[in-house]
Parts: sequence; C-alpha cells; structure tokens
Amino acid sequence: MLHQDNTEKSFNLHLRVGLVPVQDIYAAGHELKVTKLKTSQLFAIPVMLGNGLSHAEKIIKSEDFNLPAMALPEEELDMTGMECRWDRIKPPTNSDEVVSLLVVAREGVSQAQAFQQVVKELDRIYGDPDTRKPITVSQLKLKATVAKITREMKAKLGGYKPLYLVQKLLTTLLGRAYFKTKPGITYLQQLVQLSDTLVIDGRINTVISGNAAQRIQLKEALDQLEQSGLIWYGFFVSKESVLSCYVRNRNEKHIHFVDGSDGGYTRAAGVLKQKLRQS
Repeated sequence: MLHQDNTEKSFNLHLRVGLVPVQDIYAAGHELKVTKLKTSQLFAIPVMLGNGLSHAEKIIKSEDFNLPAMALPEEELDMTGMECRWDRIKPPTNSDEVVSLLVVAREGVSQAQAFQQVVKELDRIYGDPDTRKPITVSQLKLKATVAKITREMKAKLGGYKPLYLVQKLLTTLLGRAYFKTKPGITYLQQLVQLSDTLVIDGRINTVISGNAAQRIQLKEALDQLEQSGLIWYGFFVSKESVLSCYVRNRNEKHIHFVDGSDGGYTRAAGVLKQKLRQS
C-alpha cells in the first residue's frame, strides 16, 4: 500500500507489494468479477465486484506474508511520470465543498444491488458524474513550491536531487504560459475527463462536489440504506480537493488521482472502519 503524508514539512513513503494468484482467491471461496465502465470519451475504469480484492489485501498486509523470491522485480519501482504540482483545487463555482465517500456492502448482501442503490442516490442528489465532478479547468492552478516538488522528487527518485528541483521549477513556470496555448487548453480539458473520481473495487470510492444541503440529503439517504442492512459507509467533508498526476505524455496518456484535501479518503476510511469494528 502506498501512503504519502501531504503536510509541507514531512514526507513518508510506505510500500507493501505482493502477489496473490486469482486461482488462490477462487480456491479460498472468494469471488472476483471484473468489467469495464466508460465514464467519458477518453476514460474507462475497471469495475470489480466480490470480496476477492479485500481477501488478497488482507493476505499481503499480514505479518507472515512473504513475496516469493522469484516474483521480486529486478528493477526499482518506476515512478516516472508522477507529478503533484497543482495547488489545492476549489470546487466548481456552483459548489462549496468536497465529499470523499467510501461504501461497502454488508456481508451476505449483493454488492451490485447495494452499489446500484448508492449510485442512484448520488445521481438523484448531486446529478450525473460530470455535474458532481470536483475538478474543473477554471479552478486549476499550478503551484511550484520547493516543498511540493521535493515530495514529488523523493517519491520518484528516493532522495534529494538539486538539478531535478531546478528543472521542475523552471518547467512549471513555463507551464503557466503553455496552459494558455491551444495545446495547453486541450490538455487541461483532457485532465478533467481523465480525473479518477470513482473507483469500484469491491467497494465504492468516490470524490464529489456539492453543497451542504446536498450533503445532508446524502447522509439521510445513506443512513437509511445502512439501517436497512444494505451497506456501511464513511465520508469526510473538505473545502478543496487535491490532485496527483501520472503523465506518460500530454496527448491522452495521463491519469489524475483525486482526493479530498486534509486526508479525505483516509478520514472517511477511519469512520468506516469504526463502524465495521462496532458491527
């Protein structure tokens, strides 16, 4: 699992990697179903149902798990393309908050049925996925601080490289001019389409923008689904979202990972885990 501390003063990187063969997941009696959902003209996401991924995650995180020597890669993890130079992003002009939401289906409940009910409520309260997306071109602003690029550098290179720092500071300054050109504007439009705001991997992970009235409606709807025995959920409310980017090239070969600021998904996961412990 990858964890990055978003504070300006510290950076911690913890990586736990492992492989669990799908046949072993099936042999243990767990289910894993995979399909694909196209969420925009440029972007498609995998949709995974079943508890197979959570089973594999528990195995990999367990203290007695050892990755077979033959499966260890000879090269270091390739972090080329990882960038995090955008400032915190304000919600769209018609919104004033960002909600990071996690949902799991109760044991014995069909994930497809439970998740369908949750997405139905999101559509009813917040509108379609494009309407509730927290990232818009008008709110994107580059922020080339030394601290931000240093975090990026340590994640990609594992240490401090002065030349890299200078190069990226200059590149980001030039980027402000580039994003005013036609190719730059096209890239920003693609960035919004390629922002990963919904993940379904045995649970729902989504970041949405809206207002307090909508969030109150959402809580009421989710409480009702929870009380009916369909789901458990946790969410956290932020005033902004944060963006990390993986850029192979600037012609559709990039993806952007969205989270609520101030630890959005992490804080939502804390609420969800507490409910699961008490259940």
